Amino acid sequence: MAGNVEALEYVLIVAVVLNVFVSVAVAISGCYSARQKISQIVIIWLLPILGAVLFGLFLVSQSGSGAGIGCRSEVEDDPQTWSALLDKDHPSQK
Repeated sequence: MAGNVEALEYVLIVAVVLNVFVSVAVAISGCYSARQKISQIVIIWLLPILGAVLFGLFLVSQSGSGAGIGCRSEVEDDPQTWSALLDKDHPSQK
């Protein structure tokens, strides 16, 4: 009986840590409006492990390379923005 209680404690700890991590990632991401963020965080906590895994995977897939949390912006994909940033007269180019 004691082994079952310990196993349940570990599962609850993992679920809480996962939910907190994904909730913070959703809150700081640039992917969603405030209303969407609140809705997703509520779903994460109502469906503890499943919600965190689904929204966590979605955030990683939206970040492009998977190196960070968040969405790609249109600025990142705009070649004119990059050419303006990498102007030939920029001091680091000399």
